[in-house]
Amino acid sequence: MRRQRFLALTATLLVATTAACGDGGGAGACEPAGDEPSLARLDCREEFDRLAARPLDSSLAGAFTIKTMIDQADGDAIYFLDTGAYPLHQSFAVDHLGWPPGQPFVGEYLYPQRRFLLGSVTYFSDPGIWTYELAPYDTATP
Repeated sequence: MRRQRFLALTATLLVATTAACGDGGGAGACEPAGDEPSLARLDCREEFDRLAARPLDSSLAGAFTIKTMIDQADGDAIYFLDTGAYPLHQSFAVDHLGWPPGQPFVGEYLYPQRRFLLGSVTYFSDPGIWTYELAPYDTATP
């Protein structure tokens, strides 16, 4: 059951991103540009571009990433982070989701009973490919 839920949430993230940012130009009207720390959905390519940053691994030429968080303690609320302002999931969790400062965060990548599902949506411009990635050490099952 947990695996099915995880797959459904992952599919939701991919659909929300590719529908908004694919070749069709967007699924809806863009939110006005602002300094919001995150969006609950992406409705157009401009929103992706506004929140995206170069990945921490700078060897990925032509790649732009948005960190994502799914808060299982808040009805699976989805957050697409302003990744320039929040290159690490933990800082967003502390500033906006009530995560206690100084409390270890690594368990959010490792434990089945974790609060957050953490990942990133990356667009590779040269081949025109969108991906959803988990951290390489994440223990989530397919």
